[in-house]
Amino acid sequence: MRQRLEYPSLKRAVREQQNLYSSNVVLIEDKASGTQLIQELRVEGCSAVTSYKPECDKVGLRAFHGCPIA
Repeated sequence: MRQRLEYPSLKRAVREQQNLYSSNVVLIEDKASGTQLIQELRVEGCSAVTSYKPECDKVGLRAFHGCPIA
C-alpha cells in the first residue's frame, strides 16, 4: 500500500489490509511514523509486524528500480 495518510487512518488501513489478505507478515518501514506504528501494533498483539530499514535513500532506490525522480 502506498498512500499518504494521517496516523489514525494509517493504523486502521494497515489492520484492514492485514485482515483482507490474511497476512502472516506486515512489513513496515522503521522511519518516522512507521516506528510508532510498529510499536503500537506490537503492543496490541499484532505479531505479524516486521520492521524494515532501507539500506539506501529514495533517490538510490528509484534509480535502482528505474523510476523517475519527482
